[in-house]
Amino acid sequence: MKLNWPDDYQQRIETIIGAKFNGSHVDFLGFETFKSISESKRALDHIRIIRKQLHQLKMELNNKIKGIRSQHIPIRNRKEGLLQLITRSSNIYSDVLVRKYQNVALTVDSLIDKCEYQKNNIEIWMEGQNLKPSDNSYQRQSIPNEVQLFVWKRDGGKCVKCGRQENLEYDHIIPVSRCGSNTARNIQLLCESCNRNKSNSMGK
Repeated sequence: MKLNWPDDYQQRIETIIGAKFNGSHVDFLGFETFKSISESKRALDHIRIIRKQLHQLKMELNNKIKGIRSQHIPIRNRKEGLLQLITRSSNIYSDVLVRKYQNVALTVDSLIDKCEYQKNNIEIWMEGQNLKPSDNSYQRQSIPNEVQLFVWKRDGGKCVKCGRQENLEYDHIIPVSRCGSNTARNIQLLCESCNRNKSNSMGK
């Protein structure tokens, strides 16, 4: 179904997600089941690429909306004339175009949300797999800065076990060796001593 969208945004979105899109529902990821950690890793990589491209598209749409709004012409309070009629007509057209771009932007937002939902599902599945420490299929990656900041504020800048505020470390509740993720729900603050005592055990 051809959507009433400006430019070629329907085609561009379909190219990004690799599926036909009618503007309301689409199952474009299809990563509900996996047979191996390597499959789930490929799925996560795919989602990261899709999400990055959708974010870039959203920025482009926002810039177009700002550009159209900046050209909006104020109507002077004077007797109705031809110039004023032309101005009103131009502004009405601009408003309609802005609403169309906003509709596309909202759709992109919903697709980004679906990417995040699928990403969380995959990470939960990976956390539930009982991998041996020697399994190298899930390699350690650095904890994102925004996750570190969130965990620091959430845990009050102190060890969640003993309350110490010195020599703090970011600890994976489910260890990376057992497919633990770098999401905030799997990260906690521990002091060096409590972290060493915890070692590679599961849970807090």
